[in-house]
Amino acid sequence: GGYYGSFYNNSNGALRPVVPGSLNGSLGNLLPLSAGLQGILNQPVALPPDNAAHHFDIAGNYALTPTMRANFKLAYSRATQDQDFVGTGLAGAPAGVFSLDGKVNTTLAQVGISARPLPKLSVIAEVRYEDKDDKTPLALYNVEGTSSYTNRNYSRQRTRGKLEGSYQLSSSYRGTVGVDYELIDRQDFTPSSAVAGISALRYETEETSFRVELRRRMTETFSGAISFITSDRDGSTWLRPNSGLGVSPVADPATGFFSTAIFSPTLADRRRDKIKLLATWQPTEALSLQFSAEDGRDKFSAPSAYAVRRADMDFYNADFNYVVSSAWSVNGYASRSKQSLDQARPGGYVIGYDNTSTAFGLGVAGKAGEKIDLGGNVSYLNDKSVYAQSLDVTAAGANAALLAATGGLPDIRFQRTEVRLFGKYALSKRSSMRLDGIYQRVKFDDWAYDYNGLPFTFSDNTTLSLQQVQNVTFVGLTYVYTWP
Repeated sequence: GGYYGSFYNNSNGALRPVVPGSLNGSLGNLLPLSAGLQGILNQPVALPPDNAAHHFDIAGNYALTPTMRANFKLAYSRATQDQDFVGTGLAGAPAGVFSLDGKVNTTLAQVGISARPLPKLSVIAEVRYEDKDDKTPLALYNVEGTSSYTNRNYSRQRTRGKLEGSYQLSSSYRGTVGVDYELIDRQDFTPSSAVAGISALRYETEETSFRVELRRRMTETFSGAISFITSDRDGSTWLRPNSGLGVSPVADPATGFFSTAIFSPTLADRRRDKIKLLATWQPTEALSLQFSAEDGRDKFSAPSAYAVRRADMDFYNADFNYVVSSAWSVNGYASRSKQSLDQARPGGYVIGYDNTSTAFGLGVAGKAGEKIDLGGNVSYLNDKSVYAQSLDVTAAGANAALLAATGGLPDIRFQRTEVRLFGKYALSKRSSMRLDGIYQRVKFDDWAYDYNGLPFTFSDNTTLSLQQVQNVTFVGLTYVYTWP
């Protein structure tokens, strides 16, 4: 059993902006603000309020038979937030409401069984249920003209299940087949609340995954595994926000939404396929190598073209360890990963995003004597994000002018080179001294801070810059003493 608590206090209740009467447009031209908009932009912005949370849990297991074991976990948590509005400098609360009085209760129950019904067959089954119950009182916090609406109770139930079977095919090979299930129920939308800025919601999403794996255990010099996972996610009827309060189900999504509706990738139907390879090879007693590769693709299906349509990822990694002598060894690694997504946006924008990360490192460790340990490593990381922007035939003239004037978003690049050295000297059987030295050089080229020698400029002409090249040097001396 266990308990943990979280207690947060913030002495600063809100930020109070000062927005001038004119702001820069998208092309840098100064444009006047209407008096109404300036007043809205100058409203105080609430900071994270005081809050607390308490969590209790109990877990256990029971041997049903010599070949079957059951386990369980029960947990309950309660999160609250009741900081006074006036005390934080926030006015305009509904009559008779002095704080949010927020309460969220979460209950979790999990049970699992692992068994070996046959000498070569093992089975695992597990069910996990989580109920997040939002008990925050409703009040008319939101006022737009003559309309007003309450906050929203966002309760959610999440059910997960897993069934997995593994069979020892031979002394070297083992096969595994599994199925995973997940159901998320977001509960009914609060009737007195409203939602804006999004096109569609869904009460439920349901996902089923199937996976197969073939694993070869270490025999002489080689071991490895290959696995494949495929999953499908769909959901309940799409919901369209009403012009006033609440939401309404849409019988035919193809005709029930605006042509520019955008659908969230976390709610849209999705097909995911992923393959993963692992291998360990030890050609000699002194040398061992490990390889891993992973490739996956998500395909999204939504009623509108304006959404994420596809996402891809791949990852490749290799590392080695070489024993030079009984006292010294050398190790290293190299990896490359790439993530990309394609999406279309209203206004004729077609966006392709690619992020590529490459890293490698080399290290050495050993003993220079009975009492002296030495080691160090050098590593390098290069991360690059590329935005490929284009326009289709439906793009407005203003969008075309903006893309022509700016050329689109520039690349973002992050580079880091790091050298680490350490030395350890044993003073006695129980005490030692350790000296660490670290040098790090970072280069961060991000258009959000600086582009072509010019700092980023906000609409009110405030500038923001970042030193692109930064160097950090660290030296630490540590004394270690252990006792029985």
